[in-house]
Amino acid sequence: MHKYPSMQINNFKLYCQKTARIQEYVTNAKYYENRNQGGERETFINHFNLIQWLKISETERKQHKLENCMPCNTTHIEISKIHKSVSETSIQILNLSEQIVENVSSILPTSTATKGKKTAQALINVLNPLFENQFQKSFEKSAAEALHLSPIEKSADKNN
Repeated sequence: MHKYPSMQINNFKLYCQKTARIQEYVTNAKYYENRNQGGERETFINHFNLIQWLKISETERKQHKLENCMPCNTTHIEISKIHKSVSETSIQILNLSEQIVENVSSILPTSTATKGKKTAQALINVLNPLFENQFQKSFEKSAAEALHLSPIEKSADKNN
């Protein structure tokens, strides 16, 4: 774990405390949705186990932290939300995002094959000016940077 400083616990006493707490959080049914009546614990453990950790990229591993972990609260929110340790803010963002996508896609008169692309473009068109007013940077560029995407060359740029 030396490559992942935000996953390290350097104090043995603190390590013992956190290990006991994590063990309790992972194994006790009271920390899962529906008190684990639907097998939520197994779903959670199957997603966040060592085998899955080894499958993710080195870049993603470096983003994880033991507490308040951004990838767990965003990218993996569908699984994280079944455990009660997930933040209320993360749940609110997930719910809001689901509502936005559902509402925008429901008003677009397109076929299923193109609906995802049209919904994404509609969201970008609406969010860009709002995002720019708030952060002085376009939503489109910020999303591309966050997703590590390279800019698409415009046809005019290709000819130069």
